[in-house]
Amino acid sequence: MKAEGFTVMPAVLADRIAGRTGSVAGRKLNQNETSQQPLGGICPEVFHLLQDCVAPPKMFGLLRQVLPSRQVEIVEAMIALERVKLNTARVFVVLTPQSQLTNPSVPRKHFAGIAPEQFSAMEVEFAELSRGFRNAAERSGAWSLELVAARGYVNRLMESARVVRYLAHDFPCQLGCFQMLLETARN
Repeated sequence: MKAEGFTVMPAVLADRIAGRTGSVAGRKLNQNETSQQPLGGICPEVFHLLQDCVAPPKMFGLLRQVLPSRQVEIVEAMIALERVKLNTARVFVVLTPQSQLTNPSVPRKHFAGIAPEQFSAMEVEFAELSRGFRNAAERSGAWSLELVAARGYVNRLMESARVVRYLAHDFPCQLGCFQMLLETARN
């Protein structure tokens, strides 16, 4: 497994296997967690959420432009969308309401071809989409998010020919279960 690069599994999945049920995805943020800013304006919860991701360093500069609670919302959405990328963070920050910026007095950047009214409408629409997404994630609960993490990890395992050969030789029953899990996820 180490030779194939599978030494680290998602923290959510490792917690579930170890019997720890207090995953980040299923719990509400504590107000103190989002108000702490020990690392250059980035909320500690953001670092905890990104521990299993490869995050571009420039993304943190963008996240510093928004309040800690918004930082967490942005990172949770990017992780759920599997798009922890600089451009995704740019979109989230640009469409963040003025009231959730760390410096709301700084004027907004204007984009060619987009009227201020259109931009305001996009902000409102994006806020509604984000709220709907968070509500869906909360309704689905931690189990659903953990299942997504587990499926992603199993999918990575099954993409490795060496791992599949090993499972087929030594654990054919489990291999069948993994394949069935991935088939139901695709349908």
